[in-house]
Amino acid sequence: MTNDFLPFAIGGGANVEPQSTYASDSLRTNGNQPGIAVSAFNNKALRQANAIASQFAQYIANTTGQNVVDDGNMTNLLAQLTTALTPTYPIQYKTSAYTVVPTDSLILCSTNPFILSLYDVTTAPSKRITIKKTDANLANFVTIMPFAGQTVNGLATYILYTLGETVTFEADATGLNWVEISHKTKTGWINVDTGFLINFFTFNITSGSATIGATYTNNSITFTVAKTVSSGTTVIMSGSGNPLASGTLTKASGTGDATLTFSSFTGSASTLSATTTSPVFYGSPSNNTYQYMRDGNEIILSGNFDQTVAGASAGSGDIIWPMPMNTVIDTSIAGLFTGGTAQTGLQETTAHTPFVQPAWGNYEYAGSASAGALWVIPYTNTSFRNYMNYAYNGSEVSQGSTFMPANAIVAFNWRIRLPVLNWQP
Repeated sequence: MTNDFLPFAIGGGANVEPQSTYASDSLRTNGNQPGIAVSAFNNKALRQANAIASQFAQYIANTTGQNVVDDGNMTNLLAQLTTALTPTYPIQYKTSAYTVVPTDSLILCSTNPFILSLYDVTTAPSKRITIKKTDANLANFVTIMPFAGQTVNGLATYILYTLGETVTFEADATGLNWVEISHKTKTGWINVDTGFLINFFTFNITSGSATIGATYTNNSITFTVAKTVSSGTTVIMSGSGNPLASGTLTKASGTGDATLTFSSFTGSASTLSATTTSPVFYGSPSNNTYQYMRDGNEIILSGNFDQTVAGASAGSGDIIWPMPMNTVIDTSIAGLFTGGTAQTGLQETTAHTPFVQPAWGNYEYAGSASAGALWVIPYTNTSFRNYMNYAYNGSEVSQGSTFMPANAIVAFNWRIRLPVLNWQP
């Protein structure tokens, strides 16, 4: 933006009275008198008035994004001044790709994953913009892209992932960067799905493509794609019930093939996988919740499950718990352990020590054993495993957790915290 109201007498050798002289000069209090004009005094007075006028005009240009022209049009200048001084907080509601403009103040994003492109920071220096994600779907992340050759908080991109995540940036024309002024990440508890004994199915398909977040139906159940697949023969989805033994998945929303023909599937609405053999829990538990909360660059996961009827079968090894969609464990902080049992992981002495964490909470097994600890170790970057350490008939027992589902009384109540890759603190 251009500003025709330019500063006066600001050069290094400007002919102006020193401030101390000007402050005590009688001409300042009495005004110019008949006789020879004192140029240094007059230049000082003109510069003081012009300094305010020129910078006020620059403020108008920066705030309105308009050129401030010295053309004698006082009506137009007053209109620009009024616009610059009138507080405006325009709210933009966006569900698809959008390029931010200097007059934007608050942008609320939801419904789809998309890109927000920021304008050139030199267009409106010091201007601030606030961006907020307003839906809880982890698939609908918002990617904030700076202008070419510039950065956003020193990064090439900045992504909002979770419900209510809000960031305010200020345009830094000198550093060609959008500086992060504030960033809110804390959420309340958010349901991952109807339960944590979910809901992940691997469909064996002839060949097909589907994008994460797309939904398909089969057997009157809606299934959500948990991982993007392109011309693949397997696709992983979550759902609240079992599909038919074989058949067709029909797309209901999102991006992917209109239909996916599957010959078989693995998984169950009431079965968690395991490191060796998956157990089968009772299909109608009295309590079955899986929730998460975000705190900076960490996720807090909470699971509650109670069954009073024995499940179909026990398993072997350690139960594997899936991370919520689009969340990846930061393995540079939390090391993985993929072999043996989780108990072995506690004794690991190799250079890559796994990340071992006691879960907050407890469990009950067969009505007579209370957990001293439910240990958690990352298994892959999108799952974690656990084993139990408990007192039973006066003795301490440590073992994998898959034997429990075949018992009539099983109750979990746990909470853990894990670092998430790419989440900004």
